[in-house]
Amino acid sequence: MKFKDKKDFLTTSELEWNRFLDLLKDLDEKEKLDNSVWGEGWNIRDMMAHIHEWHNMVLRWHKEGAKGTVEMPAPGYKWSETPKLNHDIFERYRTMNLKEAEKKMKSTHGKLFKLAEGLSEKELLEPGQFPWCGKNAITTYLAAAIISHYRWGQKKIKDWKKSRK
Repeated sequence: MKFKDKKDFLTTSELEWNRFLDLLKDLDEKEKLDNSVWGEGWNIRDMMAHIHEWHNMVLRWHKEGAKGTVEMPAPGYKWSETPKLNHDIFERYRTMNLKEAEKKMKSTHGKLFKLAEGLSEKELLEPGQFPWCGKNAITTYLAAAIISHYRWGQKKIKDWKKSRK
């Protein structure tokens, strides 16, 4: 994803975040825990926990990257093993209660957004500003954890809502 400037990135991030949250507003707890929202038994709590964990990974990459080497996407996983990582995230958070998953997701969203706000336009948008990002701009990772995940969540929830009619 390309962004015109810092404002464009922040505005797009907040827009997609609010669209995602808006889809959750009218759902009761039973609906949020319906295991037919996506994939093999995912519910909205699982989606929120998944998004939270991807937020955490980007926060960890940035923190560890300032000190040296970063294991990406997660310790013990290669990028080619992302499906296994996502399944393991699903299993790890499977017993978390709904309110806790939502609280954690909102908290890590706030931390990522604050990180992005605190970066200069150059740091945010230009490749090579952080050694852990390699030849990519940090927005490559921020947008994947924020914007892409919120759009993914929106699509899955909309599809699930349609299938229930």
